Amino acid sequence: LENEMDYVPWDAANSQLSYVGSMLSRTELYGKFKRFIRKIVTKPFNIYSRDSNKTGHLDSFMRSILYGLACDYDLESCSKMAAKMFNNWMRDPENNRVDPGLKSTVYCSGVASGVKQNGTLSIRGTRRPLWHQRGQGYDQHCLVPSRLGF
Repeated sequence: LENEMDYVPWDAANSQLSYVGSMLSRTELYGKFKRFIRKIVTKPFNIYSRDSNKTGHLDSFMRSILYGLACDYDLESCSKMAAKMFNNWMRDPENNRVDPGLKSTVYCSGVASGVKQNGTLSIRGTRRPLWHQRGQGYDQHCLVPSRLGF
């Protein structure tokens, strides 16, 4: 997958990788699995994150998969991009410039980043929990999109 740039193989692999990740998340092998995911997603992520001229439906779906995997497994460049998009959205929510296919990833990553840095995060009008904790940490299962109506 490391050199794969087509949607169909990534779509097929995405659900399987997510399943394996959930099975390994509470084991000593999870760190190695995260490094493996970062290794295979880095090249395609870098290509798709730089080339926003790819605007077809499959390109949008591919970008969504790559951002999701990259941010879920803490690829630094994805986390930085997502945090930047999230901060822009927080500064100017009326002109939300987040690609609709990336909203869930950007909002979850942005909130996780804010919580990790500040210990707390407050979003206007939201009183329900933003995170469902399954294990340790805030990055286990993000409820932000559903809580914010996305």
